Amino acid sequence: FGSDDPLHSQDKALKLLERLKQVSDPPTSRLYSKSEAKAVWYLRESGPRAAAFAPGAPLEWEGWDDAAVAPEKLGAYLRDIRKLMNEYNYRGSFYGHFGHGCIHMRVSFDLETATGIRKYGEFVERAADLVVGYGGSLSGEH
Repeated sequence: FGSDDPLHSQDKALKLLERLKQVSDPPTSRLYSKSEAKAVWYLRESGPRAAAFAPGAPLEWEGWDDAAVAPEKLGAYLRDIRKLMNEYNYRGSFYGHFGHGCIHMRVSFDLETATGIRKYGEFVERAADLVVGYGGSLSGEH
């Protein structure tokens, strides 16, 4: 909430939570303590690694990891990138900063065979064309 004073930030957050209770169909929301927030961030940071190395599933890799589109185009972009992944029989997990349109992905690329590497090259070329077609960026954050 943009304050150097934690109590001021907390006060602003509590006021927002009270205002949200007044809207019809309010979102679920709560204010976390420092220790609770630390636990939530630990889970958030662990999630992509856990998804990438699921027992019995193909390994998932970064390799098309940081594309970004305008937030209002995100839904359509995600549907199209998923279609492209399906064409290549790739599975993967999406995470990132969806409110800003920045997507991180781990994808089941085969990076251990010549055929898999050729397929990966084709995929990233097409994925680049796709994100540029949405007016986006190949690298939205890193």
